[in-house]
Amino acid sequence: MKRILGLFCAFLTLGCVSVQVEAGSSFDKAVQGLSRELVKRGELLGKEVVVSPHAFYDAVTGISLPLAIHLKNRLVPELTEMGVRVLPPGLDQLDCLRIKGSWIREGDELAINLEAVRFGDKGTEVLASVSGKVPLREVDPKALEADRDSWARYLIRRLEANSSGARSIAIHVRPIKVPADKVNSDLGVYLSEWLYAALSESSALRPLDQGTAMRGLSLKELRTRGIAPKARDEGEHSSLTSDLLRADGEMRGEAWLHSGKDIIEVRLRVVARSGIQVTAASGDIPIALFPPELFQPQKVSAPIQKEGISKKGLLAEISTTRGEGRPVYYKGDKISFLVRVNRPAYVYLFDLDEAGAAALLYPVGRDGEPADTGLCGGRLEPGVPLVIPEDGCSVDLVVQEPFGTDTVWAVALERKLELPSSLGGDWRRSETLLERIRSQGLAGQDGYAECELTLITKP
Repeated sequence: MKRILGLFCAFLTLGCVSVQVEAGSSFDKAVQGLSRELVKRGELLGKEVVVSPHAFYDAVTGISLPLAIHLKNRLVPELTEMGVRVLPPGLDQLDCLRIKGSWIREGDELAINLEAVRFGDKGTEVLASVSGKVPLREVDPKALEADRDSWARYLIRRLEANSSGARSIAIHVRPIKVPADKVNSDLGVYLSEWLYAALSESSALRPLDQGTAMRGLSLKELRTRGIAPKARDEGEHSSLTSDLLRADGEMRGEAWLHSGKDIIEVRLRVVARSGIQVTAASGDIPIALFPPELFQPQKVSAPIQKEGISKKGLLAEISTTRGEGRPVYYKGDKISFLVRVNRPAYVYLFDLDEAGAAALLYPVGRDGEPADTGLCGGRLEPGVPLVIPEDGCSVDLVVQEPFGTDTVWAVALERKLELPSSLGGDWRRSETLLERIRSQGLAGQDGYAECELTLITKP
């Protein structure tokens, strides 16, 4: 027995075709029927079509549930078998056709709607639309429950939908800012990496892999790339790492913990190199979907760092030749840091390890003690990156034991720090060092800034 299924369609110029499938058909069988009718109606034979799980979502919540992955995994082989040239998401595909889909529960059935669309100057043009129903018992219940990746796809889809750009852009994904005194400091990087995976399926926003993009670049090239553009808005500008990557823009984000509601609010923005906001999105995500340890503040001997302290308009940025996203180094690897300021300033670099010990990385002499002669320790000019240790210091920074997670803390001042000739005793305790340096930097009328990054060392 056969029947006409589905009235779940938008009112479109071309109308919506309800596909005939056998009552009680499986999910795979229903998708097969929908695919064939969509290819026929949209005249997709031999054409290039992009299929991404971002384009499939629950019609009520807008969330790209795990069913989106199942739908994509069934559509790709079906369309390919029928002669459609299926493309994975990639840059510069905005002119390609693509498949969109949504679903909604109707009693004990799931109504599925698929569309073949094309982006044009006047917006989205629907070439064909088909719909059908499948019994809910034929759908894996877990496929209709939002998981962590469902929310990542939702946020990226909202960024894509809210974008007014006419082309794809390559972006640098910055660590998400989090309340460091309320959560684990790893949460910001975790959220960035979580979103990075979803961005990899986007055609409009393509994330740049920091290690890959900068691999093989000479120090001369890095210095050239790291020079800040002269015409720059102090409020909105590309970061040092974005400039090193030659990114079109960057994704910035903030997260707030609403413990009473057991949710984490995530807000994202994509900002072009010019400082203009390209798109934005936000979502309230259940905390239970993330590892619980990420929401437990760390017990550290040093006080929690204040991200991006800036006094009197002085700004400082730090990165590495492998980027800023918690780069990984192995025993014997040489580490190079890049630091940039927006005004003439003296720069100091410190290593703060997990045990609460502190060590000066720059400026140091051959004996490892503070130095301020010659190029090592001189005043850094604005907009030009300082490469440490290559620029003026003779001590290589080579990974050795003990391995683990280190915070590298950069400080910039318009006057020199007053440091002892040998950083011993209490100066080697992170808590004491931070307190003493901040008290100097925040006193008086001179500019002061600090920034930091986390790196991981392994055997």
